[in-house]
Amino acid sequence: SKRDALRTKRDEVQARAANKGGFEAEVEQLQADLKQALKELPNDREIPGLLSEIDALARKSGLEVRKFQPLPEQTHEYYADVPVQIIMEGSFHEVAIFFDRVGKMGRIVSVEDIEMTSPKETGSETTLTIEGKVVTYRFLTEEEIKAAHDKDSGKKKKKKGGEE
Repeated sequence: SKRDALRTKRDEVQARAANKGGFEAEVEQLQADLKQALKELPNDREIPGLLSEIDALARKSGLEVRKFQPLPEQTHEYYADVPVQIIMEGSFHEVAIFFDRVGKMGRIVSVEDIEMTSPKETGSETTLTIEGKVVTYRFLTEEEIKAAHDKDSGKKKKKKGGEE
């Protein structure tokens, strides 16, 4: 029985060795996917440049930017939302151009909670006030993930201790 167990184990190891090329190819693909994800989610150092790019897109689209205020980040398990409150003025067409340009950015950026109010007739065009948020995302550093995990563990321990 010991010999049979060793033969079974040998056969399993040989099968894994035969699939080594497939595993290496899978690792390479996963590394390429990670590089692509890192391109789409900036790190801390890239956030100011990304926000400047969004502001420039609004201006290039013909919108008048009245307010562009970064809001506090909201952290999740492995990433953080980086919201910015915006107030702009312009025509519906200019707003549509801005949204199109934001959608074509190389980074993940979403536009949320948009309200178009205060229509004003100026000549042959209607101007709107646009209020909402532009949200980009970033990966958390290892230290931030660990700190958040430690904080969550502390909360769970307090809850258990309070119930006993």
